[in-house]
Amino acid sequence: MTLSIFIIAVLAVWRVSIIITADEGPFGMFEAIRGRIDPNQTSWLGRGVRCVGCVSVWVSLLAALILHSSLIEWFGLAGGALLVHRIVMKWVA
Repeated sequence: MTLSIFIIAVLAVWRVSIIITADEGPFGMFEAIRGRIDPNQTSWLGRGVRCVGCVSVWVSLLAALILHSSLIEWFGLAGGALLVHRIVMKWVA
């Protein structure tokens, strides 16, 4: 995987993770899904679906499978997405 593909994939994983964890989505679809999974966030799945770090692991797995990447690149995509999220959150806050 080239560096440019890796950077684009990290940004894509980060954005998809944000869409799943925080955005409403079209017609409020993602908000409704999060609400139906566990509205009180009492289970690990209910808390995990609202965690960018947790969701980025699974989204990066999908990206790694699509890009025919190795296990190291899978974890690199997840870690890179979490790093981007932390940088953006410090910059915004």
